[in-house]
Amino acid sequence: MEKNDFKYNEKFKQYSLEVGGMQVEIDSYYMTNKTLKLAEEVLKLYPSKLKEISEYLAEAGIFTAFYGDRPATEVAEKLHEPIIRVTEMGGVLSYTSHELDEEHIIELEFVGALKAFDSICIDAYA
Repeated sequence: MEKNDFKYNEKFKQYSLEVGGMQVEIDSYYMTNKTLKLAEEVLKLYPSKLKEISEYLAEAGIFTAFYGDRPATEVAEKLHEPIIRVTEMGGVLSYTSHELDEEHIIELEFVGALKAFDSICIDAYA
């Protein structure tokens, strides 16, 4: 993965690339060889980390407040592909086309190449 593989959006000052149905976004001020490598690692690891991600979400208080108690397997099936925003230290997984409802975006912050998860945000579409 190289910088010239990405499309640049001048309005948002952001680079984006679609790989295997997943959108990767890197803000221009984070576009370095380090973030490119991290983005590549996250893309590679995502399928094997989906179970851990869905378990993390299914056990979170904010998630159950919106969607009730759901088994992690159901959460994994309904998330679909994320938009992956990468920063220098990790990033955010954004689920905009999930099947849990039609009104909210689910975001989950991650550290490193999906080494740890933090801060879930559930927000309404604008």
